[in-house]
Amino acid sequence: MKWLVEVIELMANSRYEVIYYDEEGARIGGFDFEASSMDEAEQLIREANIKAKED
Repeated sequence: MKWLVEVIELMANSRYEVIYYDEEGARIGGFDFEASSMDEAEQLIREANIKAKED
């Protein structure tokens, strides 16, 4: 299964939301979190995805 990921900046350089969709475009989950930039947000998401695969 391939997931699609959308990242939304809720508050500039502060709060972000990530939303996961399945291949058909149905929302299957998500969460919001704090990060100091979009680059940091993307890195945190990558790390979370790697950790989820390991678990």
